[in-house]
Amino acid sequence: MPVAPAPTSVLDWPAAVFALWMAGASIGIAGLLTGLFRLTRITSRCAPVTSGRWRDIADQIATDTGVAPITILQSAEPAWLVTYGLFRPKIVLPAGAGAWTAARIRIVLAHELAHIRRGDWATQMIAEAARIIYWFHPLSWVASRRLRQESEYACDDAVIGRGVAAADYATHLLDVARHAGGQRPLWAAPPGIAKGPQVVMSRTDPALLIKLFEQEVPEIYDGTVMIRGAVREAGDR
Repeated sequence: MPVAPAPTSVLDWPAAVFALWMAGASIGIAGLLTGLFRLTRITSRCAPVTSGRWRDIADQIATDTGVAPITILQSAEPAWLVTYGLFRPKIVLPAGAGAWTAARIRIVLAHELAHIRRGDWATQMIAEAARIIYWFHPLSWVASRRLRQESEYACDDAVIGRGVAAADYATHLLDVARHAGGQRPLWAAPPGIAKGPQVVMSRTDPALLIKLFEQEVPEIYDGTVMIRGAVREAGDR
């Protein structure tokens, strides 16, 4: 009696590819939700700032720039300076921000309100969703990171456009970063996503570069080496 050949197992490639894509997308979704959960957990313990210099200066800049009134929250985290929200935007201040000078408060709020005016929260959320969907494509990661950097550059330019001297702006940013006290540098990461704040300086103004070198290179700071000029290379900022 003839014996029937054993059935040959055939890999279902479409199903396998879909399962791989789902695995990668699930990891991305989990990371995004974790960041949002951490943001919600920390901000739930924040106290609203309803009076004082932060409130007064924020209202003044918002009026000047046409931004709707925003909520300011005081966090107990030393390395948190976050702007988030679409319809009811909020700015979360780090611990100790109440002791900052009025000039520093004005610069920080001008930067953060520029994020709100530009709608960077919504833009970054869309970029995060696209990166999750196309997680397998390297350009999706590059584009997401570049979009984040360009939003910071644009907000830097907006602050300098309000008449803030580039060198003063650079000094304040570096001092704000040091305020983190050994934690990661203090500035807003992708809006509302707690991946650790960053300091991102615009490269459009040579004075920013000069001030940065003065702060970071001891020989320049003490006058051993003098920078007489700085020029940004054409192309990438």
